[in-house]
Amino acid sequence: MSLRKLFLSVVAAVSLASLVSVAPVRAQGEEPTALKNVIVSVYPEYDDLLQLGYPSVLVMLEGEVVSANIPATIRFLVPSDAVMYSAGSGPRNQYVGGPPTRNASNITGWDEISYELKTKYFVLEYYSPITGQPDRVIPYDFHPVYPVSNLRAVVQEPKRATNFTVSPQGTVSTDGEGFRIHTYNQANISPEAPLHFDISYTKKDTRPSVGGDTGSPNTTVLIVLGVIAVLVVAFIMVSRLRARRPQPAASRSLRRQAARTAKGGQGKNKYCRYCGKPVQETDRFCPHCGKKFD
Repeated sequence: MSLRKLFLSVVAAVSLASLVSVAPVRAQGEEPTALKNVIVSVYPEYDDLLQLGYPSVLVMLEGEVVSANIPATIRFLVPSDAVMYSAGSGPRNQYVGGPPTRNASNITGWDEISYELKTKYFVLEYYSPITGQPDRVIPYDFHPVYPVSNLRAVVQEPKRATNFTVSPQGTVSTDGEGFRIHTYNQANISPEAPLHFDISYTKKDTRPSVGGDTGSPNTTVLIVLGVIAVLVVAFIMVSRLRARRPQPAASRSLRRQAARTAKGGQGKNKYCRYCGKPVQETDRFCPHCGKKFD
């Protein structure tokens, strides 16, 4: 083999090895340049699926990535005291979760969550404890790692809460579950200017709005139907027992009255033993032949 052919073979081999080693690293390390159509849901004391046993706020993030080849690495900031529930790829109705990587961030009180995003949609959910009893205080912050466009934030009022306030004020309405919600629409959010809410309210109990001891409508209906069924069965049993019970004998006065009535009826058909014609019980003489009755 000539020196020229040997040199070209070595160059080709080195180039191929470089492509094989660099390409996977590039795919794994690529991150989105921005996020869009993001929904931030803040639900104080909504449920307790993780059975934490203390009041907590459920925070849900979902949206789309911009300028990222899929799969890609995505990062989020969550409070250091937050308990993760899910982190994965959406959309929500086709959600696929996976264990995220969690490390302390350079912001005090915040951790960094990262994982591989397999679609252009992301979903992230966590629970963070709430302080105060019975007056609750929630200083909520959304610290985006990437610029965000077209953001919608929803703050939900918990059941049995009073004196609920949230600042800044949003548009108040009712959602599909009957909760009062405060809605905010933001055109753009940057990592340098995080979204902040001051939430406060009073709540005497620590039960969540959903899945607590309050009882769902379906449970209440089942209880009512069960009580009705028990009452119906009891009524049928009592009715059958009464039907089988022997009827009490007539009183002595009623028996004597019946005997007198029967005897009087027989007197109406009495006949004279001399002439054979009908006479009354009270007759002492036959009205037909004049004979005296003994």
